[in-house]
Amino acid sequence: MASVRHVALTTDCWTSITKESYMTVTVHYVSEKQKMISRVLNTIQLEERHTSENLAAQLMKIASDWNLTGKIAGVVTDNAYNIKHVNIKKNSGDLIFIIFFRF
Repeated sequence: MASVRHVALTTDCWTSITKESYMTVTVHYVSEKQKMISRVLNTIQLEERHTSENLAAQLMKIASDWNLTGKIAGVVTDNAYNIKHVNIKKNSGDLIFIIFFRF
């Protein structure tokens, strides 16, 4: 992904039947051969409360771990209250749009 200029992220959070909370972040981009590529970057267990601030911090940490800072064109997620209120500031050239879908 080093040569990729722009990516989109999708994320979702859920709670297991054993009451453990998780977040998955997936990256989507177009390859040099014009092929759509999607890869799961990480699935993490959320130890902290699911506040908007904590979710934003985890999302940006995962993006940073994968050297995606400055490449994020948008983030697509569901309609959950806590993720809808994530406020990711424009950092290092990132232009971020959060798009919500109601399922």
